[in-house]
Amino acid sequence: MKWLLVLMVGVLLTACSSKPSDGDIEEAVQIVYTPRVAELKYYDIVAVSRQNGYAGEGGTYIVEVVVTYVTTVSFAEYQKRVMAYLEKRSEEEQFRTRLQLRVLQEQDGDFERGKRTDRNERFTLVKTEKGWRVKLQ
Repeated sequence: MKWLLVLMVGVLLTACSSKPSDGDIEEAVQIVYTPRVAELKYYDIVAVSRQNGYAGEGGTYIVEVVVTYVTTVSFAEYQKRVMAYLEKRSEEEQFRTRLQLRVLQEQDGDFERGKRTDRNERFTLVKTEKGWRVKLQ
């Protein structure tokens, strides 16, 4: 009977955690890093490393991480995919996506397939009834 009480206390303490677990943080990174269009994905996340974290206002938690990803195609290949995708899209979406492509090129250059990149990120997580969720800006 005593072990059951210890088990229940452990479960309650875990459920009432004041900070997100590494799994919660990895889930948030996956949500933020998942492209709107699956066939336009050009990388695989290989590591998420928590660097710092602190409580924010209103039940939030701010976490600083390093996200490591490896490109699965070169920038030239990716650009071809994007241009093919845009052929059947509105002018507004074409314009917005071309700007995003230019920003990507500014950030990562003309990358080759297999390029490994570490990116420092900061996410705000919100405690909900269903656990920690990323707060999208």
